[in-house]
Amino acid sequence: MISATARITKDTITPDLKSRIKALANPHSVLQAMGMALTSIATLAFRQANLRPTPWKEVKKITGAPLYGTGDMKHSILRSIRVNGDSVTVGSPKKYAAYHQFGTKPYVITPKNAKSLFWPGARHHVKKVNHPGLPPRPFFPFFKNGHITPEAKRRLGSTAKAAIDSQTK
Repeated sequence: MISATARITKDTITPDLKSRIKALANPHSVLQAMGMALTSIATLAFRQANLRPTPWKEVKKITGAPLYGTGDMKHSILRSIRVNGDSVTVGSPKKYAAYHQFGTKPYVITPKNAKSLFWPGARHHVKKVNHPGLPPRPFFPFFKNGHITPEAKRRLGSTAKAAIDSQTK
């Protein structure tokens, strides 16, 4: 299965936080809190453009926010947090999440269970559709090169500090 995932590792956070997390007997709760903060940023990015690493190309055929629809993809992110040792991974199990996060090349749509395709507003049935591809509409706060956005880094740092302080006081 293809999924869009984001991973926070020791390299993602500041040297000060690295040493503070290392001093904890169990960093699991800190990483869990950071994973929850990352899911919050990703889900908020569906409506708040300032949380996205790059602007989303507008969709001409719909009104409202792109990718919002039923909210199914946005909500799937909340159910996908895994803490493994010194990292936390957040993702969406939805196959199309990766298509929207990274975009796609042009592709052909053909019928699966019928002889032709038809949709509301179509003039007639067709055997295939040449789709131009999807532009990237990243909702996880990471640039193409893997670097985290400054706002996400600030929020995750704050979350980590608060989680560490709650364990060390």
